[in-house]
Amino acid sequence: QAENRGAVDLVLSNTRIEDSMLNSCVIGVVPQHTLRHRSPHLLPTYDNSADDLDNLDDLLQYIGETSPECLESLDTPRNIPAPSLNSELEQEAMSSVVNQRFLEQDFISRNATQPMMQVKYAKRANYKTPSTSFQHCRLLFSQLGLAGWERRSQLNLLDKNEKLLRELRNLDTQKCRETHKIAVIYVAQGQEDKNSILSNTCGSQLYEDFISGLAWEVELESHTGFMGGLQRNKTTGVTAPYYATSFTEVIFHVSTRMPCSSNEALLQKTRHLGNDEVHIVWSEHSRDYRRGIIPTEFCDVLIVIYPLPHKLYRIQVSRKSEVPYFGPLFNEAVVSHNVLAGLVRATAISASRAKRSMLHFYQQYYEERSRSLETIMRNHKNASTFEEFAAQVYSPVQTPSPFSQGPTRASGVSCRSVEGSCQQPSNITTLAAALIDSHTSASTHNMRGRLQTDVSRLREGRVWFMGESDQHGISPRPLKKLSLKTGPKRMNPSLTPPDSPTSRRSK
Repeated sequence: QAENRGAVDLVLSNTRIEDSMLNSCVIGVVPQHTLRHRSPHLLPTYDNSADDLDNLDDLLQYIGETSPECLESLDTPRNIPAPSLNSELEQEAMSSVVNQRFLEQDFISRNATQPMMQVKYAKRANYKTPSTSFQHCRLLFSQLGLAGWERRSQLNLLDKNEKLLRELRNLDTQKCRETHKIAVIYVAQGQEDKNSILSNTCGSQLYEDFISGLAWEVELESHTGFMGGLQRNKTTGVTAPYYATSFTEVIFHVSTRMPCSSNEALLQKTRHLGNDEVHIVWSEHSRDYRRGIIPTEFCDVLIVIYPLPHKLYRIQVSRKSEVPYFGPLFNEAVVSHNVLAGLVRATAISASRAKRSMLHFYQQYYEERSRSLETIMRNHKNASTFEEFAAQVYSPVQTPSPFSQGPTRASGVSCRSVEGSCQQPSNITTLAAALIDSHTSASTHNMRGRLQTDVSRLREGRVWFMGESDQHGISPRPLKKLSLKTGPKRMNPSLTPPDSPTSRRSK
């Protein structure tokens, strides 16, 4: 009874503390904003923290600045507080919290003495080093459900060799996402020729805002994603707009980001822009942009943006006749500033996909990777029974050492200690028979002689193993005699060719 009374007193004291905390939260004022903030590019840490700094607020600001892909909208930072609820919703939420608290307190007061409410401190399990090799591999293999007989037709062992490793390295270099490269060209007021347009090194403020909303800037020297032909040595610019999702990578060849200080740089800029299939043109000229200003055999899709008053924009979309329709933007559409960058980017990606769909034998990146995997499995598959497959997965044989007593399995059990050891005479004949090549055409007398020879070699401890040059069996083969005569056989000139069927009938 004393223990029960103490538990009830403890619950009541906790209830009073919770009441005081709830009242303080309800009556207290709204938390004030911090007096100062860190720089958006500075990661909040313990070393640079202070009493007047909000670490969470600065961390959200840092994430939104360094990783724009985490933003729901590029013009909305992550550290902006959510809009406040109206008074009715706020009272309803507070009532729900208070009711839930009363229910929990009632449950605790009625079950304070129950064993389920008196849980001991859970200790962390100690890590145990696996006693055998490949233990984690075996556990993962079993937990994924790959050890069953029904999955055997979908799983195969591969022969490890240099060719397999080379093909796996080539597989790692293949693209794992869909890639696009799109040209962006700026046309200022009064510019109608190629040289003046490609000589622009910057644009208006509206143009720069559009580029910042189109993608985020990356440094080409340290960029690890899709480059789209741009170089890391700063010959094609220092930065470039880059956009990526889980399945797509887009690099934008922006004319104002590429250098044009020399004729060689101007020629390289023209090549990069002209080889792109989709062109986005920001034109502030009074006349409409003409397709032939930058001569190119590509530019299958042209998207031109004309600024209008009140932050509206007129869109012109032109395509070649063989390119199918795409969206979401269409010709002569008018959009606002808030949705311009996202709609233009989506339209450019759709246009690039529409163009690629017309290419013969075009494969998606996942189709190409799937075919590469199937080719690797087909060329290097090791044909084995289910028993052999399971034995090699759960207890693979390690490479024997010249200083060891015999080949051992990964489980640590020696082959000599297993029942049916290789030293028993009853198994020598079986092993020797396995060494004989089943495809040989020798006579029975020769086979018996080879069997006796193999048995004697087994007793002496000499066994042949298949090397890289022998792909047919583990028994040695006699070398085929090569003829020293080369070239086609000459026919005897004294022999006459056979008569034709026509001459035979005439005779």
